[in-house]
Amino acid sequence: MKETFQKKADKVLETQNKNIIYTVKYQATIEDNILSLIIKSELKEGASAQRQIIKTYNYDLLNNREISLEEMISKKGVKREEAQRKIIDRIKIEEKKVEDLKNLGYNIFERNSEDEQYNIENTKEFFIKNQRIYVIYPYGNESLTT
Repeated sequence: MKETFQKKADKVLETQNKNIIYTVKYQATIEDNILSLIIKSELKEGASAQRQIIKTYNYDLLNNREISLEEMISKKGVKREEAQRKIIDRIKIEEKKVEDLKNLGYNIFERNSEDEQYNIENTKEFFIKNQRIYVIYPYGNESLTT
């Protein structure tokens, strides 16, 4: 957390450009002895596009250790293949939306449902809330940019 969020805050404070807005928000939930922490920052510098960074941390409180998405899926009784299919289906919906926007002349980031980042074992950003698992995939020019 310190590397991702405090380092950026320190950099913003050191800059001479006063036309910067940087906010950091967080939310935490505890369900089934799993702590999910979501930290979101937004950075707006002058006329440049606003950037968002979202980082999640998920801990098994009973065993005092971080829990992976694959473990969480298993804990919820969902078959891995079913979860993977749902992820890819959702990414394909987003691919279609992007294609429609591109056809209208917009320059927009494209997702590729065949990219390895969408494999469950490569997924790092997720959280649980109201007994549901939410998965976050970055896009843009940095691995945490959403």
